Amino acid sequence: EFKIHKNGFKSPAYRIWNEIIKGIASEMVNQNDERISEEELNKIIQATYPQIDIGKFVQALESNMLIVKVPRYIKGKRDKGFDVRFPFQKFSDHLIGRYIFKKYEDEFGKSNKNLKSAKKFFSKRRKLGKFLSKSWNRGIIEALSIQCPEQLKGTEFIELTPYLIKDNYVGQIAEEAFLESLIWRNPKAFSKNGKNTLKIINQNIIRTKSGHNKLLNVFLSVATIPNHPFNADRLFHYLSKFSMPKRDSWWSTFLHYEYGEQNAVDRLLQWSWSNQEKKHINDESIFLTSIALSWFLTTSNRFVRDKATKGLVCLLQNRIHLLQKLFEKFKDINDPYIAERLYAVGY
Repeated sequence: EFKIHKNGFKSPAYRIWNEIIKGIASEMVNQNDERISEEELNKIIQATYPQIDIGKFVQALESNMLIVKVPRYIKGKRDKGFDVRFPFQKFSDHLIGRYIFKKYEDEFGKSNKNLKSAKKFFSKRRKLGKFLSKSWNRGIIEALSIQCPEQLKGTEFIELTPYLIKDNYVGQIAEEAFLESLIWRNPKAFSKNGKNTLKIINQNIIRTKSGHNKLLNVFLSVATIPNHPFNADRLFHYLSKFSMPKRDSWWSTFLHYEYGEQNAVDRLLQWSWSNQEKKHINDESIFLTSIALSWFLTTSNRFVRDKATKGLVCLLQNRIHLLQKLFEKFKDINDPYIAERLYAVGY
């Protein structure tokens, strides 16, 4: 329940959300901005609560951390009055992203949500496209990169906005947002064959060493998630295709240089070896984690190999049936380092 204590005003929380917060987000989308003016906020409040003291209502919104007032600037110079934005940037970005897609549905219809209509909506020629092309809109691009495949059955946001890639700086933002979206989106939000996602990976991401390393960090971040199309099963399928020298030239060196950087490699090692209770975690997730850790055994970095070995012992000591399954999965892998350590784990 939302209250203004001084005058006893009360309103159901859902009405504040539906009428005020959503109204603010909708107006932000209309203006292609992450803030609106005080005057616009007052109009939204007045339309919903015509008898309310607007000043006290705004103060209550602020004290409840629903909005934040910020100084107004026009062309870099301080202007009279204030603007209003949401206090938490990620929350703001995703709420704005949601209303961008609502506006898209209103314009083209729910039954006409497809690649063709979405490309028209996000065209660079339109005001929204010009807004997204600005480098300061990183958060909105990140939010849309997650929401787009969820809204459009696996269509990637980069597919709708190829113009973003043409700018070096904004293109980097778009590519990083795409990679992050692989982690945070619903695992079902991929196309049936995933070819469009793989095309972006092959054409845009792995063309640089840094992009390739970021991709590997993403794969390890989702490695433990059952039914995720890029989990440890996909990693196994990919790594097992290479000869040992070829694989060592990039995979084992990646593990060596990532160790100690507090990214996905360290997170998997630390979690698997920790005393944290794991009984509640299902066999499938434990097995996927074990697959990923088994591939850590390829590196000549003794610290990584030792921690991966101990991590596997911790994970599998009470799930011997998964150890047998792991032996079977790796029996034909062309790397004696893996076989040696897996036997050590079993012993």
